[in-house]
Amino acid sequence: MTPLARLLLCLLWLCSACAGPGTPSPAPVPGEPHASIYIVNEGKHAGLILRKADIPAGFIPESSDFPEADYLELGWGDWDYYQSGDPGLWLTLKAALWPTASVLHVAGIEGDIAGRYAGYEWIRLDLAPRPFAGLAGYVDRSFARNGSPRASPVGPEHHEDGRFYPANAKFHIFHTCNGWLAGALAAAGYPMGWFEPVTAEQLMTKIRPYAAPLLETHPPIRPSTGLRPARRNSKAPADASSDYPAAFLQSTHNHASQRR
Repeated sequence: MTPLARLLLCLLWLCSACAGPGTPSPAPVPGEPHASIYIVNEGKHAGLILRKADIPAGFIPESSDFPEADYLELGWGDWDYYQSGDPGLWLTLKAALWPTASVLHVAGIEGDIAGRYAGYEWIRLDLAPRPFAGLAGYVDRSFARNGSPRASPVGPEHHEDGRFYPANAKFHIFHTCNGWLAGALAAAGYPMGWFEPVTAEQLMTKIRPYAAPLLETHPPIRPSTGLRPARRNSKAPADASSDYPAAFLQSTHNHASQRR
């Protein structure tokens, strides 16, 4: 075997080692405060769901556009494709082949998420305060505010409770909606490897080993894509603030402040 062949084999081995699952740092110590996030496999796209009350103070100020929401569902994508109800072949090719402007879609969810969605694969991940602050900071920096305190909604609304916002970074085949979400998880400490996932299945494969046990209060949820209306669920009578202790919020705020 030539020296060049040996070098190529070593590089391939390193790439495969880095891309495989490892031991994540985000997992909380049993009994300590934590937050749960949800990753939803929509087929082509994976979505992120955060509990609004867990977001550190000063991060994602756009969440105030959803005063009645208990959770926020977030997704990132191509500016034209994501906002189009029927994107067609041209918008699909343009989004894939050229670096294009991007948007964030944010939808508010009232009450328990179990009443809103059903039927699609989802994964729950439990995060300690510091990793959660890292993820929240990544999402916060994804909004393009251009010096303003908060981003202003743009474009049409395909959800009765969702809005689009201008976003940072360009969308292209090597940085897709699923790559953006992988970046958020990497900011929390999950090993995403050297290469961004392109498909939702590639992303889910990376994080399935770290899924937290399912809870009876959080059965499978059905994601929304931003391309079709989603029904609004009535607000659950249960107190949504009872899921996590106040100590988590204070600890997350402290870690978030250190990152600024």
